Amino acid sequence: MYEHCLNTTSRNSSKPPSSDGLSNPQAAVKPPKGGRPSGGQAGHQGHTLCRSPNVDHILDHRPASYGRCGGSLAAD
Repeated sequence: MYEHCLNTTSRNSSKPPSSDGLSNPQAAVKPPKGGRPSGGQAGHQGHTLCRSPNVDHILDHRPASYGRCGGSLAAD
């Protein structure tokens, strides 16, 4: 009698998607559309900036306090 209630999902009723639970087929990872692999063209030489072997100076950027409570981050 109530079997139709057990088989309802957000796809075939007005239920919200959050009520589908973990067995939601939409949540499965799907391959990208088009069927082509991601990335550049085959044989293309990539370009990456290299680090300089001669560094002039190093700057440490550190917060003075913790963002949420404002507590000090200084080493005691």
